[in-house]
Amino acid sequence: MTGAAYAALKGVHMTCAALSHTLFFLRGWSRFQDGRLHMVRWARIAPHVIDTLLLTAAVAMALQVFAVPTMRHFVLVKLAGAIVCILLGMAAFRWLRSQEARREAWWAALAVFVSLAAFAIGKSV
Repeated sequence: MTGAAYAALKGVHMTCAALSHTLFFLRGWSRFQDGRLHMVRWARIAPHVIDTLLLTAAVAMALQVFAVPTMRHFVLVKLAGAIVCILLGMAAFRWLRSQEARREAWWAALAVFVSLAAFAIGKSV
């Protein structure tokens, strides 16, 4: 893969990550403030489309950099963080019953996401 193709993938990945985080924040805020955004059809469908693009770009980039031994740790940390973030998001929006537990899982997912973004920016791959 050329440098330009990798840069394009990285651009798609970063854009999707920003959109995903923004929609996750807005849906959670709406849910916990008795808003209606989290019930709107597009707000329930768009995250799945965006997250699929995000994951696709991430896998394509990981396949490129995982071959470099010094990058394996980076890829594995990002993968583990993404799994934690997804599980916390599912707990916040689906699994947990109490509003307080849902809110805590939502905040935790936001914190994990910000940590992953900071880790990626610090690595600047």
